Amino acid sequence: MVYLFCNVPFTDADSALEGTFQVSLENLAKEDNPRRKQKRLWSSTEVAAIMRHFREHIAKGKLATLIQCQQCKTAEHPALADRSVQNLRDFVRNRGVMLKRKQNSH
Repeated sequence: MVYLFCNVPFTDADSALEGTFQVSLENLAKEDNPRRKQKRLWSSTEVAAIMRHFREHIAKGKLATLIQCQQCKTAEHPALADRSVQNLRDFVRNRGVMLKRKQNSH
């Protein structure tokens, strides 16, 4: 566990308790952010559905357009129903980057 030590100016009521306080970085990371969704792993059926449409894009490192992602989502409706168009686009980009890194490291 990592702790952050801070000197903070205290109010009059706290003047008797001057000193430092500890804030756990793990607790800071766990704070609820209403805009942020929980990360979900991609299932094998979701990956297969995306790869059918974007294998060439990933191999070339080309980013898929939102229209292409919408067409893929419509065509693969049951498999990709729980994913947004932006999720699909991010997946294609991330897979392309991962492939590029893998090729450069070997």
